[in-house]
Amino acid sequence: MSRPHTLPKAAILPGGRSYLTRGQLARRVGISPETVRFYERAGLLPKPPRSAGGYRQYPPATAERLEFIRHARFLGLGLADIQALLDHAPDPGSERERRREQALAAIEARAEALGRLRALGHGGWRNGS
Repeated sequence: MSRPHTLPKAAILPGGRSYLTRGQLARRVGISPETVRFYERAGLLPKPPRSAGGYRQYPPATAERLEFIRHARFLGLGLADIQALLDHAPDPGSERERRREQALAAIEARAEALGRLRALGHGGWRNGS
């Protein structure tokens, strides 16, 4: 008999703030701790504060950022494109803004292609016709 999957609980810091360790964060998102480390080194994740014992303390919102990164990678976006999407402040005419626009265009093109593929699937090719 298997246990239902539960997300790891975040530890509670003084003042009621919560955090996740790297392992807890990785499990929550469904990636390896090494992948979290990779995205940290690549600059896609802000450096988290550390506990007195030296453990990284990731805010729970970091899981949402990692989910975004994971989905963007699945869509075939490169790290520079993902960084451009994560940068919130638009800078018209800049290289960062150009990359952001290219990444958004790539996402839209992929979504359109998937929509066309789905429409073809309704045409009967699944049934061998």
